[in-house]
Amino acid sequence: MKIGSDYRIGAADRAEALIRFAGALGLGESATARRFEELAAGLPDALRRTAESLGAIDQARPILADYVIEQTERAQLCEKIAATAVRRAAPQSRMARERRPGVRNRA
Repeated sequence: MKIGSDYRIGAADRAEALIRFAGALGLGESATARRFEELAAGLPDALRRTAESLGAIDQARPILADYVIEQTERAQLCEKIAATAVRRAAPQSRMARERRPGVRNRA
């Protein structure tokens, strides 16, 4: 969430929230996190291309440059969150699952 010029990382801005969201929608957690990561990675270029397609008068507006910078930074943060979600949603190896405390080993 954004408060003034400061971003506060809230519960929705965490990898776990992305994984829960995918699960609540019945989507594959890893696939959803990977797609979210791809979208976030592509956003800065899409913003830049869109800004460059505007007329010279609109390109000269300071708000446009500020918006592109702000949204690029946000996209980079989202990309990091998604990359973490991809790692956390990835199926664990059987050996890793068996080593978790509190999980009964099947032998």
